[in-house]
Amino acid sequence: MAPTIKDVAKRAGVSVITVSRVINAAEYVRAETQARVLAAIEELQYVPNQMASSLRSRQNDTLALVVPDIATTFWTAMARGAEDEAWAKGFSLFLCNTDDDPAKEERYIENLLRRRVARIAIVATSQQRHPADPPPNAQPPVRDAPPQDRRDRGRRRPQR
Repeated sequence: MAPTIKDVAKRAGVSVITVSRVINAAEYVRAETQARVLAAIEELQYVPNQMASSLRSRQNDTLALVVPDIATTFWTAMARGAEDEAWAKGFSLFLCNTDDDPAKEERYIENLLRRRVARIAIVATSQQRHPADPPPNAQPPVRDAPPQDRRDRGRRRPQR
């Protein structure tokens, strides 16, 4: 079983909060205490549990990008740019490929929400229809007269 922060604290002879302060680079930990904690972390090969930390702090450094087809050159380039920008700002990026399948897209979104990622960018599948979109067989509305300029509303036009 993986070592916990409690195991590190016990090995270093300090409290759990002191281990947390060392991990988070708090300035008010004495140098000798910090050295003992870092030695215990290395000896136990401790890796902090990012999920547990995110739950406690209610902050997460993970973003998600959901795309319909990563094999498309456009989405590949966009994903690369998004990952570069995320990394530059201290975030990690989950990349989710939906294969243009609405069910897969929905499952990814549910999973990402459960993981409490910081932000999700979604490129909807082409099979998804937004509620505000007209039905696929809808005809455009017919206009009898050309649209008026909105600036002319309520004003009388001069007679010629």
